[in-house]
Order: sequence, then C-alpha cells, then structure tokens
Amino acid sequence: MNVTRSFKCFYIEEPELIFGNEGRSIDPKAGIMAFGPYHLPSQKTPHPEKITLGIIGDRKSIELAREWVEQCKHEIKGKLDNPYLFPDFLGFNRENTFRCDLEVPDSLIRIISEDRIKDVIKIA
Repeated sequence: MNVTRSFKCFYIEEPELIFGNEGRSIDPKAGIMAFGPYHLPSQKTPHPEKITLGIIGDRKSIELAREWVEQCKHEIKGKLDNPYLFPDFLGFNRENTFRCDLEVPDSLIRIISEDRIKDVIKIA
C-alpha cells in the first residue's frame, strides 16, 4: 500500500543586511568584508574603536586564549577548496573588517589554580 503525503513549502528571500556606509549585502561575510560594521550615517566610523576582553582560566587556557585573540588581529587565510564559503579573514583590527581593535589588558586576567578547577569538577 502506497501512502502519498503532501506538505506545503515556500521560499523566503534572503533579507538584505545593512553594513557601514549604508552598504548592503545578503551575505554577512561579504558585507562585513566590503563595508565594515554598520554605523549611523552621522558617525564617521563605527563604535566602539576598541573592545576590551577579560580572560578567566588556568595559566594554559589563558595563554591559548591570548594567542587566539592575537591571531584574530591578523589575516587568516580561507580554505582554497571553497573560497566563497570560507573566504580570507583580513583580521579584527582598526584597519580591516571590523574597524575596531581587540585588547586584553593584564588587569583583566584572572588565574584559577588547577586545584580549584579540580574541586569544581568534582562538584559537577
């Protein structure tokens, strides 16, 4: 016995996203690369100009997090086999892409000891 089922479907157009200088694109990656982040027409540049990050963890995870933030500030090559899906990332800095700097000051680093982490894991 064959049972035929039907369902209704419809297509929703991709919305146009608005980026810096009123640039428009349906692709968030392409839009942010081409126009930068959105900002009000009365503003010359996006705000904020700087994002301050704090990191909490053991010494190793803090070191790795700082290295990752540093890598994000510079160009990261996309995947050559599919550059449209994985384009180059020009870096999270004031000169490119997000028009904003990332900062991790020592005053916002909190180290948790390995023993304390083990104690917390025991509770979970």
